[in-house]
Amino acid sequence: MSLESNEQIRKEFFNRCADEVARDLIGCCLFRRGENRGVGGQIVETEAYCEIDPAAHCYQGKKGTEKKPMMHDAMYCSAGTIYVYPNSRKEPNDCFLNFVCGGKGFGSGVLIRAIMPTSQDRDLCNGPMKLCHALDISHKLNKMSFDGFLERFELIKPEASPLGEVLVGRRVGVSEAVDWPRSYATADKSAFQFVSPAARRLRSLSDLESFGMLKGCRCAI
Repeated sequence: MSLESNEQIRKEFFNRCADEVARDLIGCCLFRRGENRGVGGQIVETEAYCEIDPAAHCYQGKKGTEKKPMMHDAMYCSAGTIYVYPNSRKEPNDCFLNFVCGGKGFGSGVLIRAIMPTSQDRDLCNGPMKLCHALDISHKLNKMSFDGFLERFELIKPEASPLGEVLVGRRVGVSEAVDWPRSYATADKSAFQFVSPAARRLRSLSDLESFGMLKGCRCAI
């Protein structure tokens, strides 16, 4: 995919409801800059979280203190800030990449779950920790500004995404708010090998709206 004809995403893109951002990130492209330029691909699966969501790290405004800060304090920063949650203290790349959304002070963010890599290596980016390994993203990026992130990465929106409709449904591996439809993925079957098995069972947004299944799961910002 040529990068020259596409639009670089700016931090203002994230200054809105996490669900809108999660949906609109599907089909966008995330690439490394520098020595490993070109490593990455199209985002094909995301999840939305916010402080009114029992499955979120920042649920009910939970924060650290000045003496004992918490990693997810990043979720209260300005839109576009990077929130990297470590899954392991042993491996720095065993982590999850999130973009903070909405207004500063309201905990909210979008998890990048899967990317369809340009290398077509199925196992390169088909999971949140795998894509962090592939892109060399570590917990050291936590609380990095979006401008700082763009010095190392490119996040671009294609003029026309070939991925088509976006599906929505339940998130993967949450124990709270399990029925909240805040998982988003492409409906393009050519990308199904890169998304989680659960994402292949998501439904169209119009279907969920017609059944009234979206009530109560949108950010209050």
